[in-house]
Amino acid sequence: MQIADMDGDGRPDIVLPAAILYNDGNFAFTFVPVESYMTDNPFAVGDSNHDGLLDIVSGSVTWLGQPNRTFSRVTPNNLAFTSGLYATVGT
Repeated sequence: MQIADMDGDGRPDIVLPAAILYNDGNFAFTFVPVESYMTDNPFAVGDSNHDGLLDIVSGSVTWLGQPNRTFSRVTPNNLAFTSGLYATVGT
């Protein structure tokens, strides 16, 4: 689990394996599923392509953040992440 402002609205969202809980304020969240590839891999949240939108990176796939709480899947990373390791994103 990670906490990050995924949609740029200034409220922290909860990023879980296979889903994001977008913070709508007043303790209300909108559940948005993400492809199931994240469920078995460590993942990291960060702006990996420097477009100002947060992305989700795992060992098997990367999702680039798009406007309106959507993501675009890009070519598999083929990184050697396995269960029990951590993923990070740096600039």
